Amino acid sequence: LSTEHLDYHKTMDNYFDAKMILLENSKNRIVNIDDSYGKKAKKRFPDAVTFGLSEEADYRATRINKIEDITNFKLKGIDFTINSIADYEVYNKLAAIVTLNLMGASLEEISSKLKEFKGIPSRFQYVKNDLGKNIIIDFAHTPRAFEAIFKSIPKDVKTIAVFGINGDRNAEFRRLIGNACAKNDVFAVVTTDDPKFETYEKIRDEIVLGIKEYDGEYKTIKDRKEAMIYAISKANKGDYILMLGKGEEHFLKLNGNEKTPYNEYETVLEAIAAQ
Repeated sequence: LSTEHLDYHKTMDNYFDAKMILLENSKNRIVNIDDSYGKKAKKRFPDAVTFGLSEEADYRATRINKIEDITNFKLKGIDFTINSIADYEVYNKLAAIVTLNLMGASLEEISSKLKEFKGIPSRFQYVKNDLGKNIIIDFAHTPRAFEAIFKSIPKDVKTIAVFGINGDRNAEFRRLIGNACAKNDVFAVVTTDDPKFETYEKIRDEIVLGIKEYDGEYKTIKDRKEAMIYAISKANKGDYILMLGKGEEHFLKLNGNEKTPYNEYETVLEAIAAQ
């Protein structure tokens, strides 16, 4: 759990209790034992099946190895391959594997299907290009999600992140995401997301404040497409350019809650074509 819904739940304890309603009403309970809230859930529901990387997990991924744009690991003696290098995707896939296995699918069958599965849009989604650059679209919009993506990227290449932050809620995210960029040596291109009833300039300045706290590098470009063009042009072959925050939302809220049509994937393709 992260703090993104505290404007509704008020406290993390309330948020956790709300999530536990799902487990209370489930026949089979599956929790991530590597996560602190997963551990709390296991204590509340001792019959829960657990997954993770630690030895105490009922379903434990071992021998994790990244090769280019795939990740290999072993689970109960079976080899698995997933089409992503995002660390969090190992956990996501473990949750799916456990669910399917409990429903009756064999691990061998699940492994075979996972090799063919290319992922879902806007979850560490690679955008094909002829530039030799790793261009990724992801819906990440919380400090924890940004951190998770940044830590998944190889350390021997440059990472550039193009993003803005929503207006009118979770204002503390702005400084924290700025911090995350600087701490992980990510070049931030701060652009527009959904300013709503705030201004791009106000949101931008609060993000930049967080970047400066840890002496990070950044550039501010209000127009999202122009920001993408700049980021792609700045990257070298093999570098990672992360387009974060919008994902599958096919709109921008530039004026209050009025939705202006927008497509992140198509805009990225236009930015690539402009190189």
